[in-house]
Amino acid sequence: MSMPLMVLVCEYILMLMFNKKTQNTIIDAFFLVVSPYVFIITINNLLMGGIGFYKVSNQVIWIHAIAIFFFFMGTFLGWHLGNNYKLKSYYKKTDLLSVNSVVLIFISSISILIILLDIYRLCAQYGIVGMLKQGDTVDRGYIASHLMILLTPLMILMMDFYFKTKKIIYILFCTIMLSLIFLTFIKYHIISAVLSIFIYVVLTRPQYVKKIGISSLVFVLGAFALNYMINFKVNKMQVNDNFYINHMWKYIAGGTINFSNVSNYVVKGQELSLLEWLFSMVLSFPAMILSRFLGVVFNRYHYSTLLPLFFVGMEKLEEQSNVVSLLGAAFAQTNTVSFLIFMFFWGILVQWIFRRAQKNVSIRSKLIASIFLAYNMLSFFSSFFELSMPWETMVLAYLIFIPLNIRFARKKENRR
Repeated sequence: MSMPLMVLVCEYILMLMFNKKTQNTIIDAFFLVVSPYVFIITINNLLMGGIGFYKVSNQVIWIHAIAIFFFFMGTFLGWHLGNNYKLKSYYKKTDLLSVNSVVLIFISSISILIILLDIYRLCAQYGIVGMLKQGDTVDRGYIASHLMILLTPLMILMMDFYFKTKKIIYILFCTIMLSLIFLTFIKYHIISAVLSIFIYVVLTRPQYVKKIGISSLVFVLGAFALNYMINFKVNKMQVNDNFYINHMWKYIAGGTINFSNVSNYVVKGQELSLLEWLFSMVLSFPAMILSRFLGVVFNRYHYSTLLPLFFVGMEKLEEQSNVVSLLGAAFAQTNTVSFLIFMFFWGILVQWIFRRAQKNVSIRSKLIASIFLAYNMLSFFSSFFELSMPWETMVLAYLIFIPLNIRFARKKENRR
């Protein structure tokens, strides 16, 4: 183990110990966001480098160590800001008891039905094998595509009702929804959905964290392998036994391994700007709406979405990736001082949202926070907030409570 890697691991352990001492827990926004970076760099350099993947350079490890320190300082402040958050009285009325389970089941059933009808349409148009061959490129219906995004918040609420009532119907709906999300064959869709469930459990039912955490890990790895197995089966492709391990690690670690490649890459015809990049993230959802309905394009700044393929290992592995972690993208687009300031305020933001959601009785706040934190946890892979989907999922998670809070008045019997 190199000296920079030892420093990174020791720094990470000491920070977790500090959080355990001061917060009485190690599972917070710092743990959720930073842990993947530390584990990826450690496993990659100690194990996967031996089978041909490029090792993360010492220089890049030092950058991560310093960046994580500033991020940690931000989370320390964010935790205390969250502790000072005063609960508003109206939030006390928005716990799980305020959610109409009949309306939840009705909306979920309608959403599932429309998505199934869209899948039937695709099967009739392309055939089952033809649809599977197209995978994530198949032309799905507009309404069904957005209802597929709605499944994530609906599924989390179904899971919460299952924990509360232990009724099989809720776990059955969760299983159907997860299966439908898997059938998009877009890996980050299913991964973000599972992570959102896990983080929601962290915020609401910490006694189930270990069980749900292990189940989530097994499910994600199994879904990843099954995704490729189906793809190769329908396309009649043969791969060796090492393919799944290599391809899975390329997917997991590519964003971190590419740190050096991306730092030296300049998008042609575009002057890099951290502020414009952050601005493009915040506006990605309204930009999608304006582009769809009005044909207006006001967000022309792109970075991560225009990166070429870089080799992440020896050419014999044939593994290439065009993604970079959020940390790597931020570093590449600004100077050192601005980068460290960004890490500090990023830490404040995610920890404040985590702690505020923990203290808040409102399951709406917990639901939205779990989705937001899930995509931050996925920052080791890419900066997903450049896409509209995370924002749309959070908006739908907020709006869905309008019908879910409807109460049906019971007709009283006239007594004589």
